[in-house]
Amino acid sequence: MGGQKFRMGCAAVGAAAFVVAASPAHASSGPVPVAAVGPAAWCSIHLNGVVATGANTGQITRRFYETRNGQPASTLDRYNPGRLGFVPRGLVTDPGGAGGIPAVNSFYLGNSAAGNFYRISAVGQNSSEEVKVTATSVGTSWSAIRTLTTTGSGGSNSNYIYGLSDAGGFYRYQYGPASQAPYGRVTVGASGWQVVKTIARTRTVTLPGTTRQADVLLATTTDGKLVEYTVPLDQPAQWTRVDLKTTSWGGFKALHSGDCYNNSGAAVGRILLGVTTAGDVYLYHDKNANDGSGSDVVGYGKISSGWTEKIF
Repeated sequence: MGGQKFRMGCAAVGAAAFVVAASPAHASSGPVPVAAVGPAAWCSIHLNGVVATGANTGQITRRFYETRNGQPASTLDRYNPGRLGFVPRGLVTDPGGAGGIPAVNSFYLGNSAAGNFYRISAVGQNSSEEVKVTATSVGTSWSAIRTLTTTGSGGSNSNYIYGLSDAGGFYRYQYGPASQAPYGRVTVGASGWQVVKTIARTRTVTLPGTTRQADVLLATTTDGKLVEYTVPLDQPAQWTRVDLKTTSWGGFKALHSGDCYNNSGAAVGRILLGVTTAGDVYLYHDKNANDGSGSDVVGYGKISSGWTEKIF
């Protein structure tokens, strides 16, 4: 792989396990109190998903997890009765929608194994199970993109989407208007990216000593590393990589981060939620999200199970 690798992290943090009860199986479960576990801060995260097997295949899910001073709570929303006719390879939130229960007004972008690129809407009253899900194909030839992630950079009308391909390429696109798929593909890396197992947005930064902006993407690798990629907006092929952790992070099918704040509203790092293929969920707190180091990542062990849908 091209680019510069400029820091190696420490070994992964071990931790005792804490188990959270799974959410009830109905359209929307309210906040579910769980065992006290987590950082002494207010942290939250939303995760989108699609049921990939069984009678509910194609059902869109939305999970919300938060912890307030060590007191976590979890919510699971299942959109009914609408279903997608496919399980997306990649799925990202499309700007302009606002999900929520009971009123749902959510919009997504996703690609299918058949190669179509879709704009997806989920609109209706979920409390009475009246959510209509519509997937409109706006592009083709997307079958080779195995995962998607998005960032908030590039201007309010031109946020970027990143895609990893089966052949090992890594590409950046711009959001298109409502009638078309993302466009303006730029190659971040032409080959070697098969080693990246999960990748997700985290933040946009100013490169040290410059006014240049860059996207920072959090990823795990097939050989167990937790890494961050910094991709300059003006020269994406000049990406750099930092290894936050060097072992024990390869077992997740999804890994995402959410912001943390103290009682005064000051940022105090981020939480990381890792979901395994078995649906077990592990919680971590990165005390300083901006230091390019994993030495301050604290693990809280397994905090939930049953997240068996495909998490995006």
